[in-house]
Amino acid sequence: MKLSKKKLYIFTDGFPYGKGEKTFIIPELNELIKKYKVTIISVANKIVFLNKNDITKLNNEIDNKVIKIKLSPFDILIYGFKALFDSNFRDEIINILKLKKYIFGRIKRTFGFYIRAKYTLAKCNYYNIFKDIDNSIYYTFWNNTTTLALCLKKEYDKNLKIISRIHGYDLYNEREKYGLQPFKKYIDSRINLLVFACKYAKKYYIQTFLSDNKYANKKYIVRYIGTNNNYKLPHKSINHIFTIVSCSNVIELKRINLIVDVLSMIPDRFKIKWVHFGDGDIMNTIINYTKKKFYNKNNISYKFYGFYKHDKLMKWYSENSVDCFITLSSTEGGVPISIIEAMSFGIPIIATKVGGIPEAINGNGILVENSNKNTKILNYIKLIFNNRKNIVKKYRNNSLNIFNKHFNNELYNYDFLNQLT
Repeated sequence: MKLSKKKLYIFTDGFPYGKGEKTFIIPELNELIKKYKVTIISVANKIVFLNKNDITKLNNEIDNKVIKIKLSPFDILIYGFKALFDSNFRDEIINILKLKKYIFGRIKRTFGFYIRAKYTLAKCNYYNIFKDIDNSIYYTFWNNTTTLALCLKKEYDKNLKIISRIHGYDLYNEREKYGLQPFKKYIDSRINLLVFACKYAKKYYIQTFLSDNKYANKKYIVRYIGTNNNYKLPHKSINHIFTIVSCSNVIELKRINLIVDVLSMIPDRFKIKWVHFGDGDIMNTIINYTKKKFYNKNNISYKFYGFYKHDKLMKWYSENSVDCFITLSSTEGGVPISIIEAMSFGIPIIATKVGGIPEAINGNGILVENSNKNTKILNYIKLIFNNRKNIVKKYRNNSLNIFNKHFNNELYNYDFLNQLT
């Protein structure tokens, strides 16, 4: 007799709708459906679901339910009133008052966080996803209001098994407008397992939110976000030009402008091709800035490809030999998937020493300090350019080895889910 699969409910910030989560979730999802009966609960503001061009086609075995967050004045009134009678909410407010900083902003943020969680919980009850909790695992891909919603449910259903990933915007206080992540200690007291994107994130979490608490090590684990690579490594063409690739959202913290500044200083004797994948809020600004900085730089060619889906990007890598991948982000929550994709093709990395990036760089590239010292970064590019046969060969081998050891999704271990079966 064939045993039925255990149910796995995965809560996302929109996926399969929208662009942002695709590269993170798809590789993992391909492995999870082999063992679990998967239902994706897509939780996001209504606008995310409106763009019909950014919908990922799911495997037929996967069910998908949508929770469109559209709070009416009545919802805000009812759930806001309930918050006043919730001791966990009151504890959050008391803590805010004790900190004596950004009091109004933090209270407003905490109210909104709680109200959204209660709204999400009501929708989950509507979908009846808690009818078989003993045979189910509830897995939030982000440690946000959805995780709080499940924790509030666990007040009444103690057997609810909750796993939550935690990344960047949902972890670091510095990423919050008023410098304080809501409900972190309460969520921690209710979840069964917290999965960090890197060691740096785990250390930050414990030091920031649990410094005065005892905790069980088995509750906190590190599992890097991985990817798959089913493509062969490319061969260099006879007319190969030294090629640098960057790949990220075009937003302030990714500092694409700093890459432009560095490349604009490349001496004329170095012929270089730079391509960037990704788009974002300041795309037009960056394009205009690049045109200005590269004016009369005949030794540098460049191209902005815009957003590329994961498979299309991997295919591009397989057809184009790349000499160096560069990212100069001012902050990162974990190890960027863009670095992992590049490493899977044995590409040397130049990256800022932020977040979990140092955990992926060990003899396969160069870490740079998080500053605007263009000359040092420039010298690293020249070093790779001048040592393509020696140092770079070692970098390439190490990139492939590190990818296969830590980030190859086909070799990835999902034993953290087994802990709750």
